[in-house]
Amino acid sequence: MKRDEITPPQGSWSVTTAALGEESLIIRFRVNAAEQLGKANFPNAIAISWAFGSLSPGIQEAMNNLEDTLTDAVEKQRTAYLTAIVTGPDSREWQYYSKSHDDFMNILNESLSCFPAFPINISSFSDPEWEAYSRLAGSELSPN
Repeated sequence: MKRDEITPPQGSWSVTTAALGEESLIIRFRVNAAEQLGKANFPNAIAISWAFGSLSPGIQEAMNNLEDTLTDAVEKQRTAYLTAIVTGPDSREWQYYSKSHDDFMNILNESLSCFPAFPINISSFSDPEWEAYSRLAGSELSPN
């Protein structure tokens, strides 16, 4: 499938809760993202995590800026798509699937350069079968 032929996933999101040990998690995920985008087109999982002590209005605004700005930038260029957001009592993680880790990081650095540095950690790994997404979307965590 050519770059221009990839149809962005529709805006259908679902929300569920789960437990990881003693922690309650809220999971918001894009429904049928793997099928709509095509797993082979976006084989790289990228997780951006932000640990916070308590969720103040300032932290919430900064996280919204990160999510909105980065997601708009990578999805507009069809380089990556946000597929899930997991929020726990003291952290949030955004899960993207990308064509290329390097392209994603270049867009991240460029699009977020207008903000002060965010206190985030970024990890990426090859996930051609979208196993990380399937665990979240399929609620393989313990139901709450």
